[in-house]
Amino acid sequence: MKQAFNGKLPVIEGNKVAYEYCQSCHVHRNLSPDDHVINISKKYPSENYQRAKECRTCHNIEENFWGDITRKTQFPYQVSSRQ
Repeated sequence: MKQAFNGKLPVIEGNKVAYEYCQSCHVHRNLSPDDHVINISKKYPSENYQRAKECRTCHNIEENFWGDITRKTQFPYQVSSRQ
């Protein structure tokens, strides 16, 4: 999982790992990966985000000292049109 979010895997494989990880959460269990990328990327003001092909463009994980993982998302309102 860390390799996927750090860009150490090929894009398709990294996205698959990210999708499966996100779908393990009860909130995202019905996530449709293809629809998500197509529909959500259009909401970003930045062309870089709109053209994104990798989950890790908008999503990342952080691990604390004890190994607890926190999921993070860069939402459209947090992104400048200049990014």
